[in-house]
Amino acid sequence: MRSGLIAAFLYSRAIKIPLLPLMVYYFGALFVVVLLPYIVIASIVEGEIIELIERRKRQDRVKYS
Repeated sequence: MRSGLIAAFLYSRAIKIPLLPLMVYYFGALFVVVLLPYIVIASIVEGEIIELIERRKRQDRVKYS
């Protein structure tokens, strides 16, 4: 399994479905509706960054071997 997918999965676990009503109660629906897409987008970006870092490490390993 690719490390980027694992990183995206772990990052997106910050969205806790059972706690959504509590978040809406404390922070408001607008905040929650704006926050959740940002978390999903950030998890995808983080996964891509991890993939780039690993790709560079592999290229460096091959170059210096």
